This record gives sequence, C-alpha cells and structure tokens, in this order.
Amino acid sequence: MKVIKFEERYEKPLVLALGFFDCLHLGHKALVDEAKSIAKSNGYETAIFTFENDINITFGTKERQIYTINERKVAFEDYGVDNMIVATMDPLFASLSGNIFLDRLVKNFNIKCVIIGKDYRCGRNAEFGVNELKRAFMERHVTLKVLPFVTKNGSKVASTKIKSFIKKGEIEMVNNLLTENYFICGKVEHAEGRGRYLGFPTANIPFENDRIRLAEGVYLTSVIVNNHNFYSLTNIGKKPTFGNSDYSVETFILNYNGDLYDKNIKLIFYKKIRDIIKFKNVPDLQAQIAKDILDAKTYFNIQ
Repeated sequence: MKVIKFEERYEKPLVLALGFFDCLHLGHKALVDEAKSIAKSNGYETAIFTFENDINITFGTKERQIYTINERKVAFEDYGVDNMIVATMDPLFASLSGNIFLDRLVKNFNIKCVIIGKDYRCGRNAEFGVNELKRAFMERHVTLKVLPFVTKNGSKVASTKIKSFIKKGEIEMVNNLLTENYFICGKVEHAEGRGRYLGFPTANIPFENDRIRLAEGVYLTSVIVNNHNFYSLTNIGKKPTFGNSDYSVETFILNYNGDLYDKNIKLIFYKKIRDIIKFKNVPDLQAQIAKDILDAKTYFNIQ
C-alpha cells in the first residue's frame, strides 16, 4: 500500500472512499468493496482518505481513536486497498471550506469516482453534506456514489458504538462489527521482567495514548510475529498485586520459545475472561495464571 500525503500529487486514476476510517468496520467495508468493484472494472486503483493524527485532540474532545494510523494501514492493506491518502487535522485544515478541500483533492489526485456514506460531511463546520457534495463533484466532473447505512441487529454500524464496546471490554461485540478481530500493533519492549520471575514470561508492547483504552482485564488473544500466529493470554491494565497502577499490555504466548524484544507484533483479541484481581500473594497469582492458561487452551482447542 502507498501512503500519500494530502499535499502531494498522484497521477494514477483513483476510486476514492471518503471518511475518517479510524477502523475498518462493516460500514467502511461496504464503501471499500464498492470502490474495489468500480476500480477493478475500469483498471483504476483504490484509495481511502484518512487523518494521520487523532482528530479528537485537535477538536479538544476527550474521545480517542480506535486504531492508530499505523494500525489502519495494516487493516486496509490487508483488505486490499492500494493507497491511503493522509492529511493532518490541525486548525488550518479544520478551517478549510468544503470547496477548498475538494479543489485541493481533485487538483492533487486523479479521482474518477468518490464513494461516501449518506451521513458523510466535510468542510469547515461540516458545511458540505450529500446535496452539496453531489453538486460540487458534478462541477468537477467526478462521479459520486452515496451508499446507505450498514446495519447490524437493527442499528447502524458506527465507530461510536464500537468505542463503547471497547471501553466495556466487550470484545466479541466489537469483533462482530469489524471486518477482522480487534487488534493492537506494537514493538515488544523491555519491562520489569516480573512475568519471567513468575514462570510466565510476557511480551510487553506500549499502548499509545491517542487510541481509546480497552477495558482492563485478562483477554484471550493471539500474536502474529514474523507471519506466524501463536495463541496467547493478555493482561490489559494495572498489576495491583505488585502495587503497579500503570496501564500496560502484557502478553503470555502459549507454546512459544524465543526472544521477541524489539520485534513488531500484531496482538489480536478474542474474548475477555476475567477482571483484574489483587491477589494476597504470588502463589495465588501463579495458580490463577495457570487456570487462565487452561481456559485459553480449552477455548483455542490446543494441547
């Protein structure tokens, strides 16, 4: 996948899906699928438009994004999107009128067709909705396709709903709305080494502050490293038994031997199995971890 700055130019003909795309949920999938179909029929490339930073920070809201820009790149590249056009949301970009935004978009990129959802808006104070966009793209000789909402269980699939499930740790509900299971990407870093001391060495990756926090707990997960998948258990949040209140991501990988330090991994989530517990002593904690491992092996049907 090519990552192209909004200010750059790219001459190859594109079918562009417009949105924020802070994840790849079923609604986004419909836009991308339509873009891929049109591109394939006409020999064009596909592209999505997104922001390389968290737009919530620019607008001063407490909300955070579902995936970082790097994780979005992974998700859309795996789904077969050719290009990602990225802009930086800052006060200057937020002040652009709808017409100026579209002028720059059409000037810098050879856009043949644009796909949007019927609630998409752009421009200063979200001034352009579907009606304004139809007129604006017609004037610029670009085809516009507007798709209806995608619903699941009678309600619209939306990032706001996914965020609420993430905050509650309802990963199975999150996964029902995404095209692939919720994941976190990161480089394994050195930590306190307490997992190795306990007999359960863990891979620790940083949790970036511009992504929404997953509810604290112990989760059934898997890890992809060097294109190989390993089942795992992941502790999200604090470690109260040791008086540590830092929010961390620690993963014990089943049936794995090797050094993961400084390796980039993709951590995939399946199910939350329990809350964080403060144990009276280390043996009690070790016994619970052993039970968690048995639960994981049963869930994943492994020996």
